[in-house]
Amino acid sequence: MHPAWPSPAMDAGNAWPSPAMAARKRILLAAPVRDRGWILPAYLDRVAALTIPAGVELDCYFLPNGPDPQGCEAMLERFRDLMAGRLHVEVGSWPEEPPVTSTREAQNRTQIYPYLARLRNALVEKALAGGYDYLFSVDCDLMLPEDALVRLLAAEKDVVAATLCNDEFWSLPKRLRVHNVMRRAPFPATSGGPAYEHIRGLPDEGLLEVDITGACFLIRRSVLEAGARFGDHPFGEDVPFCEQVQALGFKLFADAGLRLDHIMGQHTWVTPGLLQAVPKAVPFFVQIPSADKRRMDVLLSRPAMQGVTGRVMVRLILEQLQREGHGVLDGMTAVESYEWDQGGETLFVRLEEPTPQPAAIAPQPIEQTRPNPRRGMVAGQRHR
Repeated sequence: MHPAWPSPAMDAGNAWPSPAMAARKRILLAAPVRDRGWILPAYLDRVAALTIPAGVELDCYFLPNGPDPQGCEAMLERFRDLMAGRLHVEVGSWPEEPPVTSTREAQNRTQIYPYLARLRNALVEKALAGGYDYLFSVDCDLMLPEDALVRLLAAEKDVVAATLCNDEFWSLPKRLRVHNVMRRAPFPATSGGPAYEHIRGLPDEGLLEVDITGACFLIRRSVLEAGARFGDHPFGEDVPFCEQVQALGFKLFADAGLRLDHIMGQHTWVTPGLLQAVPKAVPFFVQIPSADKRRMDVLLSRPAMQGVTGRVMVRLILEQLQREGHGVLDGMTAVESYEWDQGGETLFVRLEEPTPQPAAIAPQPIEQTRPNPRRGMVAGQRHR
């Protein structure tokens, strides 16, 4: 494993358990872990290198779940052993099998978000049962800066998050760079509940009050004791938590200056077979803005753009999405218009609404009647 474990950045006075434990702020850094073997060592390096303020005790709790072909549990146990005496690390166990998700995105959401909510609520219960003052929820594919915990504690808020983009390492056009912070939209959601939209144009520094956040946030015990829990929602299990936090009278904030890299690994939401020659690191990625289901923002890697016209690329992408059964098309397969911003490596596609099909007319049974013989006629004889 990495020579940074244990890290010299850790204060030797933070040994666990500590005689002054009762006087310290106790924080539990916790995360569910599955299928993150490509990034987990780097994540744990960043956890080990966190600056821990004076008077703070930081413990870690990781919850592996599901099959483990990438050896994540062994990495976590090795990390626990290396950090012994400097950082208390516990590797839990989870009895529930993850759902077998469909390839259709809409079905995938309905199956995986309730499961993730149960995992995260188990972390909440762990923090409460352990007497911790804060739950520091940090997804296991985030790269924490050394001062992350210092900054979040200094905010002195009930719930405060770091800010991050999905796949920060990839150069996205400015109009598509959205962070993990949302506000209520001025229009209702189709489901009847509140709709949310991403906050764009974040300042370089400062605390922002937000309605929805997640991925990396520090939560005070009082919020958890009041009953805020994760739940099922089409946009993710964080949304019900944030809604409950506000309903209970608390506020959510984000530190605009605390930016994290979100390394999502091999971007396999769509992996088109037509681009086999391109390395598997992002041939293209499709983003569907929540307010406009007819629009697709297709983010292309530069090698994918060479030698292919925009019209051909649109056709190939739609064909691939259809073959893989992705729900993003929602019955729409015809293109109304497209714009290819080659400088920004982005293809903006607008789909046509599907033509409503007339209802099929059920065939009506024809009543079979026996014709009456002609008056005055007898079979085989002429009337006399």
